[in-house]
Amino acid sequence: MQAKSSGKAANRKIAGFLIGFAVLMIVFEVIYQGFLLENPIFEPWLKLNAKISGLLLQVLGEDISILGTRLFSPRSGVDIRAGCDAVEPIALFSFAALAFPVAWSRRFKVVGLGLIALLALNQVRIVSLYYFQIHSTELFDAAHIFIWPMFFIAVAAGMWAFWAAGAWKAQLAASQTPASSSKEQ
Repeated sequence: MQAKSSGKAANRKIAGFLIGFAVLMIVFEVIYQGFLLENPIFEPWLKLNAKISGLLLQVLGEDISILGTRLFSPRSGVDIRAGCDAVEPIALFSFAALAFPVAWSRRFKVVGLGLIALLALNQVRIVSLYYFQIHSTELFDAAHIFIWPMFFIAVAAGMWAFWAAGAWKAQLAASQTPASSSKEQ
């Protein structure tokens, strides 16, 4: 009987996760696509991405000028636009973590770490696109439109899956300790 109720509880947790994640992503996409994506309020975020990427390129020896959201040099240039800002992969990762049925402290910690990792990856993406633009317009287009977006989503989903598996195991192990078993009885 206990195994049956345990299975039902796990199914409720999974259903709660799926519903919570779906609701968070739908609300986010409505706000992001409908309001933020082309809104001037988002401009400072894009400029910050351009500034950081420009500084990284300067460290790499590029003669980069930064003007608003644009990075340009005698060799190439890129413009950081809405959608090139890591917001959607960050949302995917963060909302999956926040909806996952483990302790809130675990959720908040991994969201912070994931945010840092995905923001850093976005800088790598922008810098790589600058170099792709120099060497091949076709490669730039493929990387910008297909390769980086798919890779970014795969990284965000993979980071979440890796974390979720570990967090779930840790929570199960903690719930099976003698102290928690005596509390349940």
